[in-house]
Amino acid sequence: MSDSFQVGDCDHGPLTFTVQSSNGGDSKYNVFLTFYSSVILDASPPTCNIPWNGTYLVPTEPWKPDQDLLPSCFTEDSREGYHMTYYWFHIFDWTFH
Repeated sequence: MSDSFQVGDCDHGPLTFTVQSSNGGDSKYNVFLTFYSSVILDASPPTCNIPWNGTYLVPTEPWKPDQDLLPSCFTEDSREGYHMTYYWFHIFDWTFH
């Protein structure tokens, strides 16, 4: 588990991740993430899976600023259907040893 880190002005908490080999498809690995949010106290913490082949994409259309070239996953949490909290996780850098 990581040290707790600040997320903007609205949240903080530690992050855990595990990496497993994939059982096929386009990805070589599955990175399973759990963020122990300080905001979510009465429900399971936000989790998601990043399927990843160990590489990063190169922009094919540099004029499209909304392209997401980083491996990522997304999840959301609803506070009793009233307040939605969204979480995006991206892999910015990874060094294999």
